[in-house]
This record gives sequence, C-alpha cells and structure tokens, in this order.
Amino acid sequence: MDRKHIVMLIAIAIIASVPICAHAQWYPLRFDASARVQGDGSTPLANCAYLGALAIYDIVPTNANTASVHAAVTLGAAGQTVTTAISNPDVPRTLSITGNAAGIAGNVVIVGRDIAGASCTDTIALNGTATVVGAKAFRTVTSIALPAKTNSSGDAVSVGVGNKFALPNVVADSTRFFIATLNGANDTGTFTATGSIQTSLYTPNGTPNGTYHLKIVYLLGR
Repeated sequence: MDRKHIVMLIAIAIIASVPICAHAQWYPLRFDASARVQGDGSTPLANCAYLGALAIYDIVPTNANTASVHAAVTLGAAGQTVTTAISNPDVPRTLSITGNAAGIAGNVVIVGRDIAGASCTDTIALNGTATVVGAKAFRTVTSIALPAKTNSSGDAVSVGVGNKFALPNVVADSTRFFIATLNGANDTGTFTATGSIQTSLYTPNGTPNGTYHLKIVYLLGR
C-alpha cells in the first residue's frame, strides 16, 4: 500500500454512560470482532465500555471524470468485451460510464478487484449522453463488457471515475463515521454503510483535485 493509502490504527476507549468496568480488573484487549473489555466478574460486562480502533484513511484523489479508465469505444452491431488500454482508478472508487449520443441504451458490465483484492462486478445502465455512476468501488479493472449500438452508427461509450470512495475496512454502520477533511478543512460529505466493503462509500462535499488530501476517520472494532 503506497503513501496515498495510509491507515493508522489508534486504540481508544468509547466512554459509556456508566462507569467503565467499575471495581473490576482490566485485562488486555484483544483486537478482534468483539473488542470487549474483560472484567473479573464483579461487574457485569454490560457496564463495561468497549475499545475500538480509530482508522484514519488518507488519499489524494483526482476529481470525477468521464474517460480516465478507458477512452470512448465505438459500439458495433454486437456486444464486445474490452480488456486492453484500461487504466486503473487512482484510488479505490466508483466508476462511471458516458455515452456520446442521445438514446444510447444497454448495460455496461465492469469486472475487476475491490480495495481488498476480491472480485468485483458492477452492471451500469447507459442513459444516452448522461454520465451514470456505478454503485461499487474498484481498485483495479480487468474487463469492460459493452452492449451493441443503439443508433445506426457512431455510438461510443467511455469509462471514468465517480467521487465516491471505498474504505479499507468493512464499517458496520454509519455511526462509526467520525469526521472527514479535505485539504485540511472539515468536509461535510456523506458516508453510507452497507456492510460491504464494495458499497460502503464516502462521498465528499468538496471537490478533489489530485492535490488535496482527503482524510476519513472512522471506528473499527465491535
């Protein structure tokens, strides 16, 4: 993982509304899925706080565009699958498709790998000349399946990137999102947690430009 994909894990205590394991002995925390603080039995575990890990994900993404993954490909009488001249996204993020003529329709199926290296497939429906952003974030792209042309000639489709970014961990729910900054200033974007690393995404309110650091802070653990 390069310098644009830095995740720092910091142990923190999430303070409960009752004393943290009052009168109980503390034991080492095991950073697993439960991340529960253990007591000596004198205090119910329900009265104990939980420890987690604060992750700070730091990337420097470019702004959304329409053709950075693949330049426009002319559609033919039959569908085709493109596997060459593909450029991977700069950071794990959603992809977009754009047609060049009114009325272009059909599905574009993109196959690649997600931020964790697992197989990832997204089917995005063309909508004329509109830029349509997919639902899943890709780290790499291996193939792009294009439909047959809609119009008699001249139809073409390009593939770019959207401004929704994957995190390197599955985040259970949106309450685990703390804060994000863009270029050092608070960013009032939106984090959507789905339980899937491919579709749990952060959408910044500001505009990335390939120079600004986007830092996303969220909680791991229980």
